[in-house]
Amino acid sequence: MPKTILTVDQSTTSTKVYLIDENAEIICSASREHKKFYPKDGWVEHDPQEIYHQLIECCQEILRNEKVDRTKIRALTITNQRETVLIWDAETHQPIYPAIVWQCTRTADMCKELIQQGYEKIVFDKTGLRIDSYFSATKINWILNNIENLENKKLKIGTIDSWLIYSLTGEHCHYTDHSNASRTLLYNIHTCSWDKELCDIFHIPMHMLPEILHSDECFGMTDLEGLLDHKIPITGVIGDSQAAFFGQCCFDEKDIKMTVGTGCSMMMNSKNADNTEHGLVSALGYSLKNEFTYSKEAIVNCNAESLNWARDEAELFHDYSEINESLLYDSNQNVIFVPALTGLSIPYWNAHARSVFIGIQRSTTKKDMLRAVAQGIIYQLCDALSCFSINDSVILRVDGGISQNSALMQYLSDISHCTIQVNLYPDLSALGSFMIGCLYLKWRKNLDELKEIKTETKVYQPQMSEQERKMRMNLYRKAVQCALVMSNEMESK
Repeated sequence: MPKTILTVDQSTTSTKVYLIDENAEIICSASREHKKFYPKDGWVEHDPQEIYHQLIECCQEILRNEKVDRTKIRALTITNQRETVLIWDAETHQPIYPAIVWQCTRTADMCKELIQQGYEKIVFDKTGLRIDSYFSATKINWILNNIENLENKKLKIGTIDSWLIYSLTGEHCHYTDHSNASRTLLYNIHTCSWDKELCDIFHIPMHMLPEILHSDECFGMTDLEGLLDHKIPITGVIGDSQAAFFGQCCFDEKDIKMTVGTGCSMMMNSKNADNTEHGLVSALGYSLKNEFTYSKEAIVNCNAESLNWARDEAELFHDYSEINESLLYDSNQNVIFVPALTGLSIPYWNAHARSVFIGIQRSTTKKDMLRAVAQGIIYQLCDALSCFSINDSVILRVDGGISQNSALMQYLSDISHCTIQVNLYPDLSALGSFMIGCLYLKWRKNLDELKEIKTETKVYQPQMSEQERKMRMNLYRKAVQCALVMSNEMESK
């Protein structure tokens, strides 16, 4: 049996673990969905203990598989949901509050106050990001200011990667990587380090933050709580969007990818951290010991999450097979949906915005509303994509859960007027993390050798007329303006 890597993909909805061999073939996998908690309107939380225990359960399931040779496992890599953050007591190893999820908008008013106090420019210049509740800093501030009796506790702050590393190493290692650190609003994207001035702005003690390492360094050793007879290094630590960016081999300037999951992240390789326009943010593409790049990023808060809501809460459909070409291309286009269940991000950056249906009449059916939701998430993606300076010749590399739906991908190609290349590897974030693990273990020497890892793709070409495409996008953008007017009205109450 070839040598293998255990790769963890800890996402917003589930924890998945893959055992991947030297040729990038998945030998087996296991997954667990974790609970989301919504204690108040706009609040979203996870139980970090549940997430860690599910990771161990997934590893147990894999190691029980008769195809697995435990002695061949050489490393564990981690890719994780970004911006979600927690604080724990170093002595008891207990979180002092649930993890606050990137989707949570409880600190929207705090962000507004910081902007009014004049901090927007300095934060943007240093981090490449906007002061927004999407990012971690105001979430950390909220926990520190809303939990009592913290004065004498030894506290540690971390995103989900830090929490998993700390737990897996027996509470010895408090690390994060540059990609996750860069999503906190506390990291200077130019110096590639924590920034004291930023920490002071958000009133966060710098000594509580983890040490930052390159993604292909060793983040500690683990035996998975005794599941293995030997300890293996933890490496390949990288935020999920950057991991997909790496897995898509976006190693050259202007390479662009779109990951369509619970939310959506579009990233374009830019090689520098120049200030951005049109609502884009600057981001780290990846940070390795011998290789480093920046990117421009467009963030969409609520992508597949809108479909989850339509299925689970609104009960508009039961199975993703119902989202097909006959639904999307039906001539009845009277209803429009704006996906803003957790606010609107690029290019509007309005955390108070909420979803709206427009055009509902007496004859409107559940099917019409489902069509509007499915089309709305594509319109929102194309609205974000238009913020990049790209032309029709670009090949947009797409991955993520809903990229496996052919009808949605054809509609994306039609509305964006781009060639869509969907990577059919089961999990591109896991692949990117695995590839970095290959560099650490010297299974591959450099990026060129990583490009030799072959994955299957499917290509979609635009077929809709320019007139039809523009008409549909114009209607959607008018609907967005209605949603923004409503958000202003509700905020002023």
